[in-house]
Amino acid sequence: MNEINREVRRVTSVELLDAAIWREINSDDPQPPGAFLQALSCLLGRWLLIRSVSPAMDAVTVLCQARAYVVRHEKVEANATKDALSTSRPENMNTRE
Repeated sequence: MNEINREVRRVTSVELLDAAIWREINSDDPQPPGAFLQALSCLLGRWLLIRSVSPAMDAVTVLCQARAYVVRHEKVEANATKDALSTSRPENMNTRE
């Protein structure tokens, strides 16, 4: 019998969260964007109620930390775009005549 060697890829945390959100939605049908946020909110709220000593305060903490993460990411993207635009201007290009 031939054995097939397959590489097993670890599932990422985002993939696990996506699976948990789809399980929360409990449907394979296409969903509006708001359904994902609602499912994530319910999932996170339930997790905080089970795992946290102060779930209400920790919900605010998670919200603030998530927002900070998003803002940092947006700044990195904005700076990359700004850098790309500034280097593509003719006055910033090294041209030889």
